[in-house]
Amino acid sequence: MKIYFTCLFALFWASTATANSIDCTLDFARFQRDDGQVLWEIYYSFPDTAARYVMQDNATYIASLYFRVELTASSLRQPVVKEWIVDNTSQTEYPAHTRNLVGVKQFVVTPGEYSVSVTLRDLNDASASAKHTFRTVIGKFSRERLAMSDMQIASAVLSASNLQNSQTNPQFIKNDLYIIPNPLKEFIGDSTRLWLYAEMYNAKTFLHDSLDADYRIYDGARRQVYRRTFRRTITGDTHIETGAIPLENFASGLYYISMTLGNFDSPDTVIAISKFYILNPKRPPILQPTYTEDELFQSSEFAAMLPGQIEEEFQKAKYIAAKHEIELYESLTETLAKQKFMFRFWRERDTDPNTSINEKLEEYRELIRYADLNFSNMTFKQGWKTDKGRILLKYGKPSQIDKYYNIADTRPYEIWFYSHLQGGVQFSFVDKNGNGLFVMVHSTAMGELRNDDWINMYVKIAGGGSGTDLPSTPR
Repeated sequence: MKIYFTCLFALFWASTATANSIDCTLDFARFQRDDGQVLWEIYYSFPDTAARYVMQDNATYIASLYFRVELTASSLRQPVVKEWIVDNTSQTEYPAHTRNLVGVKQFVVTPGEYSVSVTLRDLNDASASAKHTFRTVIGKFSRERLAMSDMQIASAVLSASNLQNSQTNPQFIKNDLYIIPNPLKEFIGDSTRLWLYAEMYNAKTFLHDSLDADYRIYDGARRQVYRRTFRRTITGDTHIETGAIPLENFASGLYYISMTLGNFDSPDTVIAISKFYILNPKRPPILQPTYTEDELFQSSEFAAMLPGQIEEEFQKAKYIAAKHEIELYESLTETLAKQKFMFRFWRERDTDPNTSINEKLEEYRELIRYADLNFSNMTFKQGWKTDKGRILLKYGKPSQIDKYYNIADTRPYEIWFYSHLQGGVQFSFVDKNGNGLFVMVHSTAMGELRNDDWINMYVKIAGGGSGTDLPSTPR
């Protein structure tokens, strides 16, 4: 996930148009820890001219930028806060811009949904501040199948053992590699390289001795312009994947990089995708022609999906598919036809076809990640397959959730309210066996199961409700 922000003083205080600004770019990545926690890294980048320089006793000038990051969540007793100051020196009070200052801060957190607040302040200029607040899901990593960290775009990935301690920032080191962050995801010059870092988990368990790695680059119109495949030897359950792609032959512009790891002869693969930017003074941007639907399909992620992957994509999308769409897909027998169906399915739902990202698909996948994080249990390792997952994907997040746990002589149950749907509807879920698997037993929404006696039948343990079986969760 990448977030740009140029926050002015006027954005969070009513102020004048002459308020100073602080330009900063943030990027994030998550990695698995052995204890079930997640290592969440926040990368930052700002120009060396972003803060005011003040003369020191030694006749040099110093700029000081204060950072504060706060994570809050309903599961936390108190916020997680980190504060630090980044200094930069100059020989003049008003230096010309020569570089961007980059850094990283690490948080070890429990998987969950967090509110993140980032505050910047120029310690030499009280009028220059910046603040950005957003919500994010820091997902957990499954131990039941292949899993993959976020892909980190870097300015360089070097062997840490070959560097002198005086040359290194300890927080840039992971697995004996020195990884210089590139939050801007920009590569400027005519001889640069795209550096990549990612981690694959459960590799030895599910793939044994070797894996396939596939790198593809697509231009701004999602047309494939580069592909390389490699065979890697697996030495442990955590596989470290790094790559360096020369960019001197690419024209300036927006691109996408995809990294796929796994066994290409089976559905056992994981994939990460990120955008990046090239500014090559010797290769100006190329005006993109208008592409046919078939060309757009060939450059889409669906064209590269294996039979098992495309089937899972349909099962996830089935919750919002129309009846005729389901019937059409189920009548298809060829993998290519199913790939094209899924491409068109999401293309028709793209809320802004003029952008390179399908916003609706990204929103839907964010809900899937939320469901997997919050609704998985011993029966369903993937939370989107549960009743709660189905309702979440079909109708979105509810306006209100009422939870009734630990009440004598009753099973745990929840009621979800949607104030904006059909004039206001509710969904009732009951945990029959106390194992976290909540089954939907009643709803006031049109087309959903309705049972006005659900409390007596499924919630009350004493009396007539004790022996009533709940309806099965659809798979």
